[in-house]
Amino acid sequence: MTIAQSLLSISTYPIPPAVIEVSAVGRGLDVSARLTEAVVNSPAYIHLEADVHSWLATAPDMTRDGSTYSLSTEDKIRHIQRSIELRKLADGLDSRVWGYKGTDL
Repeated sequence: MTIAQSLLSISTYPIPPAVIEVSAVGRGLDVSARLTEAVVNSPAYIHLEADVHSWLATAPDMTRDGSTYSLSTEDKIRHIQRSIELRKLADGLDSRVWGYKGTDL
């Protein structure tokens, strides 16, 4: 499975590939790369997953090939909450302590 495939599987709502590709480039990830444990646990991937959840929280209702896709208000709230949780997790993984001789600023 690739990074793109894993992110597209978050929801049955059709996520445009460009949404994932643009965010991935900004995070320094290649969407065609193989999904590994190291990738899944990296701050960059977690932020990328949060980006997708944020996009889903604002996704418009749409019709494609005769099928209508929409997310309920409750679904959108769950996506934004998940996005916030993931960003906190990623920020914790990538945090650095700054200070003078052991004293935190």
